[in-house]
Amino acid sequence: MLEGASNDHYLNHPCRRIRAYVRRKPFNDVGNRCFCHSSNLVLLNINDIPIATAAIIVIAIVFIAFTGLEKDAARPLSPDLISGISNSLFGHGKYGISYTAYNDDGTCKTQDQVDSDMAQLRQFAFVRFYGVDCNQAQTISKAARGNNMQVFAGVFDIQNMNNDLQKIIDAADGDWSTFHTVSVGNELVNRGQSSPAEVIGAVNSARNRLRQAGYQGPVVTVDTFNQIIAHPELCDASDYCAANCHAFFDSNQTAENAGPYVLEQARQVSQAMKDGNKGVIITETGWPSAGEANGAAVPSRHNQIVALKSLKQSFPDGGVVFFSAFNEKWKQDNAWTFGTEKNWGLFDFSDTKDAISEILNPLKGNGV
Repeated sequence: MLEGASNDHYLNHPCRRIRAYVRRKPFNDVGNRCFCHSSNLVLLNINDIPIATAAIIVIAIVFIAFTGLEKDAARPLSPDLISGISNSLFGHGKYGISYTAYNDDGTCKTQDQVDSDMAQLRQFAFVRFYGVDCNQAQTISKAARGNNMQVFAGVFDIQNMNNDLQKIIDAADGDWSTFHTVSVGNELVNRGQSSPAEVIGAVNSARNRLRQAGYQGPVVTVDTFNQIIAHPELCDASDYCAANCHAFFDSNQTAENAGPYVLEQARQVSQAMKDGNKGVIITETGWPSAGEANGAAVPSRHNQIVALKSLKQSFPDGGVVFFSAFNEKWKQDNAWTFGTEKNWGLFDFSDTKDAISEILNPLKGNGV
């Protein structure tokens, strides 16, 4: 069990491409109620306090807590925060970015739309996509190739793996230089969709098929960091260990601690593997810009930038795929996503678009 996260874990659910995490469990003693504001914890024994007094105390604490959270969530991007990042938050050639080729209504983006999106993401070394529907293998790899990027191509449904692999093979058309990685499944074990043994079998089968087609690069499966720690054989079957990890879904974590938190989970993933020399890439990490607070983890534009700075500081040499390129309005929230599911994008904010463009100005001054 991970230190500091004994009651926080990922929750299985059937929704496609949605990360789901469970809230920290409340105290079992019904006479006690716990209220959190930042790192301060107040424990009241309501049985020892008159009802009227207890009610006033509870209302006061809740008001103070939520006032603080709302203030944090509404905090604007300060000039100091922006200037502290300069024009090269990520740097070229180090980091990846996740991307889905869907419009807000869930329809497929055209090649022209994907081309335009990739032009905004050129500072990243590679772009991760999750499946081959909407002709994504073709449109994204073509756009990436035109912007000197690689692709981290995904097979989402291992039940249809052979057909999906063929679409990736067709998109490569004999030239695999654009392909950084091919992944087989995303959080399949975490969602309870497949067993570790089934995923491992699919990875081995996919690798054989891809090798026959001329691809010699990494083949992996991606799952949540805690599932990989519990099932290190997923890493053993992959050419490197690919783990998703979001500090926001641990209710003890603030945006400032996003980097150290994710780095610690990567370290524990590495320790869980039989092959200690195998590399680890964090294949999803980020911070939402809007939604509900999860304990100390508060979604806001300000905190998103703070978290990104923290992640870059903890991973100065790369090894991270930031989540995600754009807000994904086609997604649906559930009880475990804190109203954030649509709000993880980095490049499409109407209220702070000028500031974000300045912070993440693609390729400015890097000579590429």
